Amino acid sequence: MLPINPPPQPTGTGSALRMSFGLMKSSLSPIAVDFGTAAMKVLQVTTEGRPALLAAACLETPDHLIDKDAARLAFQAEQLPELIRQAGFKGRRVACTVSAARTFVQHVQVQKSDDASMRDLVMEQLRQVSSIDPEQLILRHVEVGEVIRSGNRCVEVICIAIPRDVVGAYMGLLRKHKLDAVGIHSEHLADVSTFDLITRRQNDSELTSLYVDLGYGTTKVMVTHGRALTLAKTIHLGGRNLDSLAVRQHGGTLLDARSKRCGELVGAPAGGGGSAKLTSLHTTDVSAEHAPRSGLLRGLRGLMPGREPPPDRRCGAMPPGATAVAEAPSRPSETLHESTEGLEALTDEITLAVRYHQALFPDRRIGRTVFIGGEARSVETCRAIARSLRVASHVADPLAMIAKTGKEPCVNVDLSSPQPGWATVLGLCFCPTDL
Repeated sequence: MLPINPPPQPTGTGSALRMSFGLMKSSLSPIAVDFGTAAMKVLQVTTEGRPALLAAACLETPDHLIDKDAARLAFQAEQLPELIRQAGFKGRRVACTVSAARTFVQHVQVQKSDDASMRDLVMEQLRQVSSIDPEQLILRHVEVGEVIRSGNRCVEVICIAIPRDVVGAYMGLLRKHKLDAVGIHSEHLADVSTFDLITRRQNDSELTSLYVDLGYGTTKVMVTHGRALTLAKTIHLGGRNLDSLAVRQHGGTLLDARSKRCGELVGAPAGGGGSAKLTSLHTTDVSAEHAPRSGLLRGLRGLMPGREPPPDRRCGAMPPGATAVAEAPSRPSETLHESTEGLEALTDEITLAVRYHQALFPDRRIGRTVFIGGEARSVETCRAIARSLRVASHVADPLAMIAKTGKEPCVNVDLSSPQPGWATVLGLCFCPTDL
């Protein structure tokens, strides 16, 4: 499969790539809610100029609800109004994500036609390649670029869709608790929205980035060219699967395996509490000339060996402000994760996604890998993946980019520790919404 034309670049943060019901016009973000598997995260920021924190809160999922999706969501929605009150969030406008496990993400190839819209062509293609009825989905599509497939000129399209009944269920839960649902989004698009805030320079369109969102329930993989999304994939493997496999191999209970694994995590537990410190990852100060962009860059922790950065950022250069650590041993240490088949399966799936991107764009090498998500606090997990990709890799601390006075109300959130799990909810603050 060979590309003919490059994908179009979006012209602003309110691009058509974002799944929403409308456009955001307020300088204050809605209350962003990430109904995650391990924890519910809630965030609100200002959206003009450099984002500033208004309030943040987190609620850990009780152990008995980790594997009960419907009961967990109901519990989180019931607790949400009290969490909003405690942290002093403003208003009742709420934007939320739908679990990646309930979101349909698929690349398809569509032949353009003068007789039908791209949306209609995409829906017809979905009927042919899946058992899903597109009429039952709220569908958004992203045109990636033109390709040649089986001798035919086609358009590569990313389909991101959520079942209508799932969207209705989320909206119903919010209305039940007297909250106004103004946006229902996919985790994939919320994730990449976070990095729109620093991908603003003209030559950033040349930067090819791989984002790996390591969650407890699923793993999301996205590739962007600048701000333009060119690949999206959901891998139905996450921390929960690694814990289950550890129990099979080493005995004990699921809670025992999770507790042992959480002991390896960098920074705080999923909710932000705890006293674990960074030991092997660090960054340098950012010079004044990079000050407007320095927040997130200070939160990019290098995982691969330090080399003299090449001038072309597509070739693996570290972002300004990030310092690499010594290369991990060529033979992995015997940790709980690396002894399981689960991590190998996860790494294989990520590698397959990268190869698919390379087939689409053979001239666009991945310039950097950025790990986000709660499970990205496990250094060994990220290093194992980074070794297989052999690309300069970093763990992001998205909340580092937000202006803070230190007096903002934060419930169960420790902003002194890296929080890679907050990428989705931060990006959600900047996704378009209803009026």
